[in-house]
Amino acid sequence: MKVRRPRHTSKHPDFFIRITDPGFRPYVTALGQFTLAWNNLQNSLAFLFLVTMGDEVANQNIAVWSALKSDRSQRDILLAATKNNTFPAIPIEFVSDVDWLCKEVNRLEDLRNDATHAPLYAHRRINGEFLVLPATGFGNARAAKLIDKDILAEFRFGRDVAGLLAQFTVEIADGLRHILAGEIHEWPSRPKLPPKPPRKS
Repeated sequence: MKVRRPRHTSKHPDFFIRITDPGFRPYVTALGQFTLAWNNLQNSLAFLFLVTMGDEVANQNIAVWSALKSDRSQRDILLAATKNNTFPAIPIEFVSDVDWLCKEVNRLEDLRNDATHAPLYAHRRINGEFLVLPATGFGNARAAKLIDKDILAEFRFGRDVAGLLAQFTVEIADGLRHILAGEIHEWPSRPKLPPKPPRKS
């Protein structure tokens, strides 16, 4: 006997609003940009690690970096290499700047994990307003941390901060390479990071 399935209508219950719905598009875009910006940031830290360790054994150093499967562990060895660097010409700002950089990345990592691991759902109000909310019904801790937050603003904030930190990372690495080569090079200034988005009332 052939089972007749019910026809799908455009009026799905909120739980079944698909992520392909046009209302999700700004969130998907912002989350994708945040993720790509984060990946670029971590990749720029790998470049900084190579410069810090010296170019003589670059293949070995990148193998060590890549052997660590945790982004946090990679930043830990970057900081250790920085604090134990023996280059005589190293700028005095180098260690403090890398320390500041790693702390900022560690702080951003928590939001990145919330963004990538929190389930979301959509609610369409009677007036047509499309709301995206954290799905906390099954106890997801990452979703719970997004309660009372402007999710779209949080994603865009993370994207912007990751981009600024990645740019500063490359500037530090490039500046260190010039200085170690005996060239005069102005040391970069730390970027001014945007303020965190306010919580919703």
